[in-house]
Amino acid sequence: MFRSVLVAHDLAAGGDQALSWAARLAELDHAKIILLHVVVAPPVLAADPLVPALPLVSMTENVSQVRARLEEAARRAGIPADIQVVSGGNVGDAILSAAERLDVDAIVMATHGRGPLSQAFLGSTAHHVVRNADVPVVTLRQGARRVRGREAGAPGAAPA
Repeated sequence: MFRSVLVAHDLAAGGDQALSWAARLAELDHAKIILLHVVVAPPVLAADPLVPALPLVSMTENVSQVRARLEEAARRAGIPADIQVVSGGNVGDAILSAAERLDVDAIVMATHGRGPLSQAFLGSTAHHVVRNADVPVVTLRQGARRVRGREAGAPGAAPA
């Protein structure tokens, strides 16, 4: 059913939870896990409009650090994963673009569990992905401790 599953990882505990859940899903179908993080372009500093702006953080260094953290997350989860680090201004659009480019069969991601008021003003990456993806999207509320009566991400936890 699933050949490849894209896990959008935000480098927080919710991303690890999504990875554990996706690993269980992938195990059922022997699917490949693609672990993705979107690096938002760093702010730039320009003293003069005629001088090229300089990023405050080295993008190359940031991508290397992110890749190392994703590799560590996959190692902790005990699964092989294809690590993808992309840059983009809109995280939701970058996830959707990667899903299409990589031809994945499903997306798994954590949500931050914001209420409707903050979503109205701030938006929601997960909401954007769910509404616009061409493949099934599984969202897990960050910090949720149980999935169908079992610990979220536990090896015996069945996908919801």
